[in-house]
Amino acid sequence: MVTQLQPDVRAYLHGGEVIKRYIRVEEVAQEYGFSVEETEYIAKAASSLYKLTRIHLVKKERFDEFMKHIYKVPGTNKQIIKKFARIGEASIIYSIGRQRFIELARAAGATYKINEGTGGTVQTMTTDGNGYAKSAALVAGTYYVKEITAPKGYVLSGKVHTLTVKAGQTTGISATDKEQLGAITIYKEGEVLSSWNGSNFTYEKKKLSGATFKVTAGADIYKADGTKVYSAGDVVAESLTTGNDGQVVLSDLHLGTYVVTEIKSIDGYTINTTPQTVMIEYKDQTVTVQYESTTVENTRQKADVSVVKKDSDTENPLDGGKYTLYAGNDIKNYAGQVIVTKGTALETVTTGEDGSASYSVDLPISNGYYIQETQAPYAYIRNSTDSGST
Repeated sequence: MVTQLQPDVRAYLHGGEVIKRYIRVEEVAQEYGFSVEETEYIAKAASSLYKLTRIHLVKKERFDEFMKHIYKVPGTNKQIIKKFARIGEASIIYSIGRQRFIELARAAGATYKINEGTGGTVQTMTTDGNGYAKSAALVAGTYYVKEITAPKGYVLSGKVHTLTVKAGQTTGISATDKEQLGAITIYKEGEVLSSWNGSNFTYEKKKLSGATFKVTAGADIYKADGTKVYSAGDVVAESLTTGNDGQVVLSDLHLGTYVVTEIKSIDGYTINTTPQTVMIEYKDQTVTVQYESTTVENTRQKADVSVVKKDSDTENPLDGGKYTLYAGNDIKNYAGQVIVTKGTALETVTTGEDGSASYSVDLPISNGYYIQETQAPYAYIRNSTDSGST
């Protein structure tokens, strides 16, 4: 609620000093280290916000008194009355609903519920920045305490703690949570030789073994407790080589941003030096390890074969010559199966006016090939000598 400013009480005398009763929102924000938006939010809750035509003022006495009971939730722009509050109370203070408050509380710490022996929930508590929470007074009896919301970066504990409360005594529990870790799976993919369809070779994408990668920190990396483990650019792991399944896994990583870079490719493929950024984020409090992945593709190296026909005396280019390309050995696919036998004709081309011709067949490298003149240009004798190519 925003009230109307009373013009006759804007200041008062205290010890010979004139104390402003109403000051600008910006001044209050600077004093408390809040943003203007946060300050107006709190002032409105304290019924100390006064909006004039051009400026917004705060009744300082009322604001200061209200701040004595304010606790700011770490990592959020929210403040709650009381250092420890039941979720139901805090949601009323926030006017944001019970579930939304539970989400915000994760940034501050763990939320626990206290059940009676009969199973009914008595209270809920949220730990502060020191990992401490205290319940309101309880009637003597047996209670069960269970974590219902883990602190951000940690895994929810399923342990149920039994407490026996005696009259006039204080009792408690000590609980620990495991830090949520991450893992990155690096996949290596590229085209492999599949088959021969009678006029060309066909390829399909498969996982590849033998590629080597390194992983660096893409930003500063911290443990869940705030301890810094890597600075941006630090090498986290190197010499990570894909296995027969075309993948390699890097585990036991703290949540954060990582960069995957290929440092050694596979024979027959061009290295892919483009860095791949992988973010491991806190997503689910019930998961022990957050798995992320990235796929690095490599371009297959290709063969470019052409023929040039010239007059043996004048060196002038000759058109009309026909030349056939043959397999120089048995050609096998990625599975080791022979798909083309030695001596198989793969493609025939005819030279143009410039005396040249290029083959369009997509040849797999690391194989042998040879070329034969199958028809000489007009008025010339066919050259029966084979031209080798590998």
